[in-house]
Amino acid sequence: MINLERGLKRELSFLDLTMSSLGAIIGSGWLFAAFTAAYIAGPSAIFSWVIGGVIVLLIGLVYAELDQWFLDMLQTGNWSGLRAVSAQMVEQAKPDALWQLA
Repeated sequence: MINLERGLKRELSFLDLTMSSLGAIIGSGWLFAAFTAAYIAGPSAIFSWVIGGVIVLLIGLVYAELDQWFLDMLQTGNWSGLRAVSAQMVEQAKPDALWQLA
């Protein structure tokens, strides 16, 4: 049962204040980086931010598709397909790993 008479806690701990200030530092840092890039590169910096945003969007869509694919495979009990994909990924990664070691 939820106690509605207790109310909200109106105090911030040291960790709350630290995380809030860290978020402000990081937030202002990437904004200053964008400002500096725009100052150095001119209007083409905006174009690069748009390209980066599209790339991040596409990566997010790929993750969403893979998440749904794995979820469907797990719900249908098709464990053999999951093992086959994992084995195929390992076989395809071996030449890349060997190339990096050489």
